[in-house]
Amino acid sequence: MKKITLQNFLIATEHAEQKLEDLEKQLNIPQGTFNITGEITEERVAEERQTVINYITKKVTEEQQNARKEKPYITYTFIAMQIAYFLWVFFKDMSLHTFTLVEYGAKFNPLIYQGEWWRFISPIFLHTGLMHIAANCLMIYIVGPWAEKIYGRWRYIVILLVGGIAGNIASFALNTNVAVGSSTAVFALFGALLYLVVLKPHLYAKTIGSSIAALVVINLIIDIFAVGIDLAGHVGGLVGGFFIAGALSLPLQYFHWRRVFYGVGFIFLTVLFLIMGYNRAGEVQNPALSNSIAQSYFQKDNTKEANKIVTYLLKTNSADEYTYTLIASDALQNKQYNRAEAAAKEAIFLNPDIPQAHYILALTYLRKGDHDNALKEAEQAKDLSDDKLFLDFYNQLKNSNQLEGAL
Repeated sequence: MKKITLQNFLIATEHAEQKLEDLEKQLNIPQGTFNITGEITEERVAEERQTVINYITKKVTEEQQNARKEKPYITYTFIAMQIAYFLWVFFKDMSLHTFTLVEYGAKFNPLIYQGEWWRFISPIFLHTGLMHIAANCLMIYIVGPWAEKIYGRWRYIVILLVGGIAGNIASFALNTNVAVGSSTAVFALFGALLYLVVLKPHLYAKTIGSSIAALVVINLIIDIFAVGIDLAGHVGGLVGGFFIAGALSLPLQYFHWRRVFYGVGFIFLTVLFLIMGYNRAGEVQNPALSNSIAQSYFQKDNTKEANKIVTYLLKTNSADEYTYTLIASDALQNKQYNRAEAAAKEAIFLNPDIPQAHYILALTYLRKGDHDNALKEAEQAKDLSDDKLFLDFYNQLKNSNQLEGAL
């Protein structure tokens, strides 16, 4: 689109007719095209101003209606993908446990530290429940067609996905909890629509601007006071969407250097938060959640993922007695008896009252032919827990030793 130059003319009332005639000649248009009827007063100027505002508001409303008429296929496709993936995960585990979410792509920092960078993308398509996905899909249905119409399809796709990724990167840097949801992408759309106010304030400030600003403020207030909401991810998506929209601008717009500023700003912020996130890789973590997820992976025979989490806990000196018990159990199953013994002893050193570690150590001694020490550890496990497994194992060892002594 060619750049258009606009010129403003200030015409005094006393010379208005002559000046308008000169302008008609200059523009080579019919005489009498411009005319002034009646006296120009402040009230008349205010009326004309309101007429212009009403016209702009009408045009923006028409744009929103046209956005619906033109079928926002990207928006509908994105919502369909959200629903399809939710149903697939839901029928795998209707309770949607935290482990299930992690298994199918949730943002989980220990696994990102271990190289699973795709967890910046996959959380956009995961949700914790029916209300969660319904709220996000409804918001995308409301604002998505508008953004898709204004920015065009390929820009809209970039804003939706890259903005959502930006939100997950911010969450990675500032939030150690498991996080899922397309709300990072929703806030990216909010940011892109707010950018319109900066780009064309005269056109969008009192229409899109006020509506989106209200939505953003309400959602952020809810985020602050609600439990389990990823505020960092939402703000990251909002800022990311704003800067991406600034870098891409609107279709058919002539190039402006501010687009470079927004593009560089987006890259700078993304790199900054990635560095912040990875700089936290060595921090001591609360191992409870990681142990639980690692244990679930072990139970599903996915030792590769489980060992990634265990390795992360060991590297950060975050491993506790349960971590070492998991290591001992895995080593025992793989017939790595020395490793199993060492890990079980470390678990017992950290917490002498953990029956599972004593049980695993007893099994290790038994595999190595040390029946006496195996019996001692089995007795410890039996005394520390009412689990019938430990009692039966102890009685079996005791009877076996008595039988050997009689022979």
